[in-house]
Amino acid sequence: MTFEGVAPVLQVTDLAKSFSDDGKDVRAVDSVSFEVPAGTLLTLLGPSGCGKTTTMRCIAGLERPDAGSIHIDGRPVFDSGGRINVSPQDRGIGMVFQSYAIWPHMNVYQNTAFPLEVAQRRNRLGKREIRQRVHDVLERVQLDGLARRPATDLSGGQQQRLALARALVMEPRILLLDEPLSNLDANLREDMRLELKQLQRRLGLTAVYVTHDQAEALAMSKYVAVMNNGRIEQLGRPREIYERPATAFVAEFIGTANFLPGHIVSREPGGAYLVSCAAGRLFIPAAADLAVGEAVTVAVRHEQITIEKGAAPGAAWTGVVAARAYLGEAIDHVVDVGGTRVRVRGNPAISIPPGTPVTLTIAEHGATLLPAEEG
Repeated sequence: MTFEGVAPVLQVTDLAKSFSDDGKDVRAVDSVSFEVPAGTLLTLLGPSGCGKTTTMRCIAGLERPDAGSIHIDGRPVFDSGGRINVSPQDRGIGMVFQSYAIWPHMNVYQNTAFPLEVAQRRNRLGKREIRQRVHDVLERVQLDGLARRPATDLSGGQQQRLALARALVMEPRILLLDEPLSNLDANLREDMRLELKQLQRRLGLTAVYVTHDQAEALAMSKYVAVMNNGRIEQLGRPREIYERPATAFVAEFIGTANFLPGHIVSREPGGAYLVSCAAGRLFIPAAADLAVGEAVTVAVRHEQITIEKGAAPGAAWTGVVAARAYLGEAIDHVVDVGGTRVRVRGNPAISIPPGTPVTLTIAEHGATLLPAEEG
């Protein structure tokens, strides 16, 4: 994905990286390309082993790619063709690690000032400038009143903000965050997710964020790149990724969905198709050029289906409740529709016992067409 009229702060082009495993080469990153415009947070999302952290480490200069190029502010920091490989400290990046890597014997001020105090002599600031910059960045992350507090006396959320302050104090052109919230408990993680998003937007930070947490990626990102087996399967805005997944992997990894084999019955005016699948027929809009009779997979997210008691005459999908499960904030019904099991997730106030005839209604734009082989 490119952004017309916007100069990217980060450009990654055809990046590749392999590792040796028991004498075999394993491609961890396979021809990955993307751009990050100024002031944008882009998330690399995927399961363990998909290549997201290796991609970030290549950007940081902690791993040397086998091929491709990386540009920051238009300057090449790595180019396999030109044999360019700029050292990490000269790339203009800041990095927040999963472990925070905070010095336990230092206080908040000392931890934040440390990168400035150990900078190369030609780039080192004076003591007054260091004090001012540390004060400014601690104020931004709301730690200015804790400058003299020992790092070991900080809460988990405060430690996360301290790690961020230490990265920001170097005034990096791009910030790299490697699963920075994974060590926090669930409630604090949700609070810090919102706090970090607000901070990123308030300061206009350009950032690449790595996570395996789908909710985290959707909540924080301007753009999401879903990775699988070293490749980007889909890159887009969070709503687009969730509502219009390009592959079955994306649909299944982000949220939950029913996958039903089917085929094209007819092409309708306005770019929609009449599709016959195992549970019934649906009109589904799609930009792809599909032929009548072509095999497809219909993906329908569980929450895009409403369920009502009774078999309405003429309804597209009718069935019988086979099972139900109370989840707290929602209730799942498994409905047998002509021998096909369809999961429905909805309001916990609506609980229908097994054996009850029901009607299922798919929300407008609630179904997506995928290539048959992806199912």
